[in-house]
Amino acid sequence: MDARELRESLQHNGPLLPAVFHEGTQIDGRRRSELCSELGIEIAERHCATLSDACAWLWTVDHKRRALELAGTRNVHELAELCGARPAAVARELRALGPRPKFVHKVPRQLQGQKSVQFLFWMEPQLKVLATRAAQREGLSLSAFFREAIYNRVQLVDGTAPLPGTHRAPAWIKPREKRNRAR
Repeated sequence: MDARELRESLQHNGPLLPAVFHEGTQIDGRRRSELCSELGIEIAERHCATLSDACAWLWTVDHKRRALELAGTRNVHELAELCGARPAAVARELRALGPRPKFVHKVPRQLQGQKSVQFLFWMEPQLKVLATRAAQREGLSLSAFFREAIYNRVQLVDGTAPLPGTHRAPAWIKPREKRNRAR
């Protein structure tokens, strides 16, 4: 909404949301406050005592980026707790925001270009029985079930990870080129 539309809305409807403050700093409603003072309209103020309250407010009024910036650098679960949101929603928002991490673990050269890698996985027998039953209910093989579960867990921790089913290799993984050897 541009300044003219906001001014007209404030004149006709008044301010719908309060100006929000945290630790003496205004974190939401700066333009609304300025225009209300110009128009002589009183605007309500909300003072958030905790960081969690401030982040949750910003998240609910759809200022997700600002909520995540205010929360600072934390893991996805801490951000979700501060913002009062699900970790998956926070991970989606972080993925959309970027930037990508500077350090990316590279796949060993001999594994580049391969579709999958065999991995030995040890677990308790009871867990294997439960996982097998759950996979059957989902109509998946045990490998597909574990792959999907691991992708879901990775998405919670790292919002930049690829989604399951996207078989595009990241740009930093390049297939191994065959050498032309002169004989």
